[in-house]
Amino acid sequence: MHALSLSEALLELGADVHLFSLRKWRENSYPQGFFREVSVPFEIFPYRARGHINEDVRRMISTYDENLPLDFDIYHTQDCIGGNALSRLKQKVSSPTVRTVHHVDEFRGSTLRKLQEKSICLCDMKVTVSEYWRRRLKEEYGVDSQVIHNGVDMERFNPLMSIQDLSGRERTSSSSAGSKRERAWSISSSRWRS
Repeated sequence: MHALSLSEALLELGADVHLFSLRKWRENSYPQGFFREVSVPFEIFPYRARGHINEDVRRMISTYDENLPLDFDIYHTQDCIGGNALSRLKQKVSSPTVRTVHHVDEFRGSTLRKLQEKSICLCDMKVTVSEYWRRRLKEEYGVDSQVIHNGVDMERFNPLMSIQDLSGRERTSSSSAGSKRERAWSISSSRWRS
């Protein structure tokens, strides 16, 4: 949801934005798109899940690595998977990479902990959504970040709306993995218009 909303806001400001995302590869199991209409061009790359989290995460990272175009002026991601893909991309392009950190997960296994650390440390610029997370990144990873607070779409989340108004809207999962119809591991990339 974050990458989608950010991409649409950048488009409104005049950026030439393209959104990339992942979905599990299964014949005809998902519609080709997001959980709602989008105003930005996008591409969704399928990956083959095997049911083992470490292997599947590596497959997702590799899918981005194999498919992301190399001609954008800037690349942005909001998660560990995209952050690792962008760390690989940096070996192929000179464009800056940006990682937004909404939170830091506490993984039991060392593989996912290391991937998370790499995703935070290797992007060129780090953005956090609060002063709390800025301090945590500095203390735990030794990296500086800029705080940009999450925005709120007042048309979608208006505090004056009644519960009835909200209950009539299409429901999507509130998990960090995304909506029920499409996983939200996404990378948004931009070309600036002259």
